[in-house]
Amino acid sequence: MKKHRSTSRVEASAARGIVDELIRGIDACGLTDTQLAGRTGLHASLIGRFKRRERDILLGNAARIAACLGLRLTRPKRGLADLDTMPSLALSPNIPKGDEPPCVT
Repeated sequence: MKKHRSTSRVEASAARGIVDELIRGIDACGLTDTQLAGRTGLHASLIGRFKRRERDILLGNAARIAACLGLRLTRPKRGLADLDTMPSLALSPNIPKGDEPPCVT
């Protein structure tokens, strides 16, 4: 029988934070699931199910959506030792404040 690694509360909380931030970004961008899918190369149904929290997505797909929304996955600068290897979402420095994210224009 395969032994599953248990997820700590810190890891679970960090993962929820990433999901919450990404879903807020998707909702705020003003694109339909189909439009976002066309700009990221993902299926609209995957985006819709992710937004409704019916399924998780791969980290690579999260990064594609984040990049399209002007977000990027980064490591926190300070925090708990467990979080040093956990990604978090941060605004991309390549997008000046007030400008549209790359895929929304």
